[in-house]
Amino acid sequence: MPGRSATRVGLVALLVLSFVLSGGLGAGEQWPAQPLDEDAPALPSGSGPDHLETLVLDLRVHLLHAPDSETVTTTLTRAELARVFAGVNRVWDQAGIRWRAGEISRVEVRDGAMHEGVLAGNIPRRSGMMARMVPPDAASDGWDVFFIRDLGGKAGGVYLPPITAVLQSERGPSGVRDIEGDLVRILSHELGHALSLPHVRCREQGNLMSAGCMGVSRTHLAPDQVEQARRQARSGRPYSGHASRLLERQ
Repeated sequence: MPGRSATRVGLVALLVLSFVLSGGLGAGEQWPAQPLDEDAPALPSGSGPDHLETLVLDLRVHLLHAPDSETVTTTLTRAELARVFAGVNRVWDQAGIRWRAGEISRVEVRDGAMHEGVLAGNIPRRSGMMARMVPPDAASDGWDVFFIRDLGGKAGGVYLPPITAVLQSERGPSGVRDIEGDLVRILSHELGHALSLPHVRCREQGNLMSAGCMGVSRTHLAPDQVEQARRQARSGRPYSGHASRLLERQ
């Protein structure tokens, strides 16, 4: 039956081609779960402050996708994500905290038009509205980062206490896609919120948790912030208190 065999081969080839063209993954399917930072330079043995035991936190990474919205669908590649988290770990090394990002999933957002409305100003930009960008049950009880392509000019990322997850834009507030600059700094900042750290005033020069301090390199953590972040890390869960708590620090 050569004709039937050829037809079957053709159908298999067509299915393989469709899989490749679609990116190889459907919504919600997982990428291979090898550690995301395996391609990044390894941290030297004993890295971080000598007096601190390194705390390793497993992190789930989600790439948002919406067929009806380019501003939702992230374009970050595995290699770029590895560079991002290598940078994030360099920042958090000062606290003896290492983020181990090993599981990646592609998550479909059903209503990308809602996000377009938020960016256009037609829908109020509230944390509850931002949380709705994350599909129900997509976030775990642990550490989650959801990457979105654009959050508009108001933010490069946001921590959402109700779902204890970071919603992180691949573009900075200015719209520039800066993989090892803004993206590393902002994601490091938002993970600070997940570790219960609130904002600090701009006068605390160079502090990672300062907000809106333009033109200043912000990667430093004070000793009390290190202690607080490590306390939250040891709890094994992200901070889940009220959002206003993140805006205050005495």
